[in-house]
Amino acid sequence: MTVEKRAVCWLDVLIFALFITTAMWSWSTVDHLVNEERRDLKPVKEGYEHQANVPFLQARFTMAQEELKLLDDKLFELRLEATRLRDEFKLQLPNPRARLLSQAREQQIKLLTTETLVGVYEAEVPGKIQQAATAATATFFAKRSAELEYAKAKREFDRANKERGLAIGFACWAILALATWSVCTALHKRLGYGSALHVLLPASIVMVLASIYYVVR
Repeated sequence: MTVEKRAVCWLDVLIFALFITTAMWSWSTVDHLVNEERRDLKPVKEGYEHQANVPFLQARFTMAQEELKLLDDKLFELRLEATRLRDEFKLQLPNPRARLLSQAREQQIKLLTTETLVGVYEAEVPGKIQQAATAATATFFAKRSAELEYAKAKREFDRANKERGLAIGFACWAILALATWSVCTALHKRLGYGSALHVLLPASIVMVLASIYYVVR
């Protein structure tokens, strides 16, 4: 009698293991199928960025940076040219020869023209910096807004997938539980030992814990 009872006990454990394995496999398959079914509905980050005009704003910011760099390079060249002309003018000015005086006047005109251009370009620098700063700020806020909208849509999409997966998963669990109950009842009638409660109660606890993990993961 003891041997028979122990055999039935191991049979309960075996049924429990088969139940959990089948339930978990079914749930994993359901989760995969749900994700595949709703794959076309999955939010795309680039789509929200396009809605917020992020590519356009990024291009405008890049253009503003390039314009500012070109302006800085041009100012650097003009300042070097002004320094060179200033030095040449200082060397030619003390010489009394008419030809050199004429060259000095030409150098002076070039120097004044160059210095005027330097002043004009320098006056443009604050506006270019402000333009780049404005473009950078607009790009940052647009990108941030797109990220928030995408994150919200992604959470809603994942939540809908999990709700659907839970619903189908619990339906599969109910079918397995009914089948397990029938098997345990048949074994009890045939062998006189074993109880569906011994299998379904711990299995239910495991499924509840698995559901919690599935939701919060």
